[in-house]
Amino acid sequence: MHEAVDGARMSAADITGILRNWTVGEIGTIAAAVGILAKWLAEHGDVQARLRENSAPVLAAIEEILRMHGPLATNRRVATSPARWIWVAGPLGLASG
Repeated sequence: MHEAVDGARMSAADITGILRNWTVGEIGTIAAAVGILAKWLAEHGDVQARLRENSAPVLAAIEEILRMHGPLATNRRVATSPARWIWVAGPLGLASG
């Protein structure tokens, strides 16, 4: 890797830390998504039965369920300086501006 941050090249430890965060974060996201899907399908037996009879729309169903109940609804990041949010009406509802 030849990337530099603030003029300094990244060390092997820096790169390892970034890769570890990506890997562990991704595993947590996948686990959350699987849990969301299992819970939703357990609560909606009629949809589960239809998907068992015809598996063609399974991918579309997964995308729609995770659109409604995404695994990344919140995060633990905290602003380190004052922030200002302005909410404006957009074509799909509220959008930040």
